[in-house]
Amino acid sequence: MFSTKYIGKKYKLLQTLIDGFIIPSFMSIAIAYTYMHFISFNFIVPLLLVNIATILIEYFEGAKTDYIQLVTLSVLTLILFLLGYINPLTSITIVIFVVVSVLLKQFRHLFTSNLFYRVIGNLLLLI
Repeated sequence: MFSTKYIGKKYKLLQTLIDGFIIPSFMSIAIAYTYMHFISFNFIVPLLLVNIATILIEYFEGAKTDYIQLVTLSVLTLILFLLGYINPLTSITIVIFVVVSVLLKQFRHLFTSNLFYRVIGNLLLLI
């Protein structure tokens, strides 16, 4: 968790990836394992998808490439559904969560912390 402190400014993207995706993903998996005492592949895939969506929401600025990322996440969710890794309700929930969060951020200028998006996303997965 503290390894990013020693990464130079030259590798800012690597630091963002570790701080924004890898550490929260493994912490979420560890917390889930503590409470449920098992981890399944069908639980890990949506959890990682929510963490990817959270990073996408956090760094969304409204550029064309950001909208391409939204479409890519939606296509990835559809592919994971077709492969049987997530169920239809989970895929629809993740896409709606990302679209609503991005629209609120873009048009209502609602800026919240990364933790807020992760908590909301993980609660939606539990429902």
